[in-house]
Amino acid sequence: PSSEPATPAAGLAAARAAVAAGRGAGAATPAIATPGTVAGKSVSEVYALYMDMSDAWRRERASVRKLEAYIEQIASEVAAKAGSM
Repeated sequence: PSSEPATPAAGLAAARAAVAAGRGAGAATPAIATPGTVAGKSVSEVYALYMDMSDAWRRERASVRKLEAYIEQIASEVAAKAGSM
């Protein structure tokens, strides 16, 4: 099983929790010994995670827009049929 979060929101929440607990943004803890790391990840790894989350968010938004357009189409068809009764 992968240790990566299942959703972008879960990954962001984990990173925020690490920073809030003093384990992020370069805090000296056993998990993070060097500045410039978040939740034990290098800057490059964090950026890659950010890009993955960003791409996932864009895909979700596109899906939501498509579904909203479909719902609007159905609603207008129902309104047209209700007006003709």
